[in-house]
Amino acid sequence: MQIYLVKAGDSLYAIARRFGTTVEELVRLNQIADPSRLVIGQSLLVPAPSVDVREQIEVNAYVYPYVRQAVLTETMPYFTTLCPFSHSATKEGELSPIEDERLIRAAYAGQTAPLLTITNLGDTGGFSSDLAHVLLTDEKVQARLLDNVVALINGKSYYGLNINFEYVYPFDRDSYSRFVARAVERLHPLGCPVSTAIAPKESANQQGLLYTAHDYEAHGRYADRVILMT
Repeated sequence: MQIYLVKAGDSLYAIARRFGTTVEELVRLNQIADPSRLVIGQSLLVPAPSVDVREQIEVNAYVYPYVRQAVLTETMPYFTTLCPFSHSATKEGELSPIEDERLIRAAYAGQTAPLLTITNLGDTGGFSSDLAHVLLTDEKVQARLLDNVVALINGKSYYGLNINFEYVYPFDRDSYSRFVARAVERLHPLGCPVSTAIAPKESANQQGLLYTAHDYEAHGRYADRVILMT
């Protein structure tokens, strides 16, 4: 069994079809007096899917630390990997802390792999091209950053690493690819996979600050997985 939260437009018939059961069974499980009346946000016991969707597709989710527990409970069965968002890197190679312990526990409880997510979010909250340039070109900063990544993965029992660098300067394209390769070289001996988040390009030569520095071929060659941002 699992918990389903009623959404706008739901009916018992639609929910029953979604979970491969009957209206009568939902009424019995939840002791519903009036099957025609559902309340948005109402918790319903429903059968677990007969086939785990994770056997058919891989789904990654980014999640903020303040997500409601009910949302985690409802959605976790559908995720392959979960990325608490996020540990921002500094120009010195440090990582900002976040309250991610609850999310890591929820991921493992739901048989989902939690990934340490590092970003180039700057002090103002947006992705910083200048910060990415430092992280991707200064080898000493990179070494410090990867040391901190390993320490955090070990300290909090993360399954692996997700690199989500956005708005990278076009001239840092090759540096970004080399950083992914360096991260893989550091983490694979520890048994940790590495994934990257890439912009949804429509062509290899697509222009724009969000797209140009994401080299599909290189990321596909070095990383274990690439996550197409949607």
